[in-house]
Amino acid sequence: MESRQVPVIVVFSHIIGLPIIRTLGKEGIPIVAVHYQDNEFSQYSKYVSRRYKMTSPLIDEAKFIEELSSLSGDYKGALLVPADDSAVIPLSKYKNKLAAYFKVAVNDWEIANVCIEKQKTYELAEELSIPCPQTAFCNSLEHLPELSKEFSFPFLLKPSQSHLFFRLFKQKAFVINNDDDLLFYSGLLNKFNLSFVLQEIIPGPPSNGVNYNSYMINHVPVAEFTAQKIRIDPPFFGSPRVIVSRKIPEIIEPGRKLLAALNYEGFSCVEFKKDQRDQVYKLMEINARPNLSGALAVRAGINFPLIMYEHLVKGNILASNSFIENIYWIDLQKDLYRFFTSKKIEGISFSDYIRPYKEKHIFAVLSLSDPGPFRHRTWLLLKELLFGKT
Repeated sequence: MESRQVPVIVVFSHIIGLPIIRTLGKEGIPIVAVHYQDNEFSQYSKYVSRRYKMTSPLIDEAKFIEELSSLSGDYKGALLVPADDSAVIPLSKYKNKLAAYFKVAVNDWEIANVCIEKQKTYELAEELSIPCPQTAFCNSLEHLPELSKEFSFPFLLKPSQSHLFFRLFKQKAFVINNDDDLLFYSGLLNKFNLSFVLQEIIPGPPSNGVNYNSYMINHVPVAEFTAQKIRIDPPFFGSPRVIVSRKIPEIIEPGRKLLAALNYEGFSCVEFKKDQRDQVYKLMEINARPNLSGALAVRAGINFPLIMYEHLVKGNILASNSFIENIYWIDLQKDLYRFFTSKKIEGISFSDYIRPYKEKHIFAVLSLSDPGPFRHRTWLLLKELLFGKT
């Protein structure tokens, strides 16, 4: 029998999109995967009914929107879900146009832009008296020498828009240890016409990094979930490769405060890091889209993808704030790679390394019932390791 469920179109089919695809696919909801490149391995999930390759919005935003709109012939009324900042931006900018054909799971641009642009994020935090790292914004190299005097080495040189930086350099920031580093890396960013920020390093291990995930309806959180980072990739300044569900009450109020001030609706992931100097959680960023470790909340009992679907497609509100603690999310391929290449510099004992594997856990990509994404990603990682390309 043909499904009568409203389809979901996941825009960008990399790792962030996979929990959405699997979680909603298991509910019998038809899944359409939009990808820009063939290396987006989530498109190979058994739950994907159709795949469409489109022009990346980073290359031609207008053409991307035109191609996406063309799906309305077959999928009018479908739910559009961005699974990357590169998808959030055009979907938010063109939300009114797309809303004529689809239900769009993004905030209006004036809200999303505050989350995307670091300067706007930290300005809002300052207005609300929410602690954040010492940060200076730089749009021109000529101002850099003066601004850098405000910081002590080492500090971070970061992009104003993280997704553009990560696409180019496969990392979140450059560590600046001296004036030569500053000159070299700022010149590199300027070459790509990227505005950037100077930011102090918040001292503390990766486990000081935490997430506040929530789903807001009419400025009220109907679902909340918190998690603690355990290991990140690359080490020290990267994205989670191991994270654990954990109640962290200190970040709930500042998370709510930020989202309320934004008039934010839907899912978000607000990241903080505890400063070892004063034991205060400092705001790092707001993700206006599903997060990397999205499968963890589902495994712990809060099904954010289904909450989103029920709300935006059916008008139902599924409230859920109780979750199981001490469940680990593991990016197996990245964690194994770092075990052999970085365990020593990370200073992690063997017993600590294997602890997440011995406790209750869920893998980011590996699934015996849906092996396609893991198989394709493994092949891509092997090609990158052996031949330096994907």
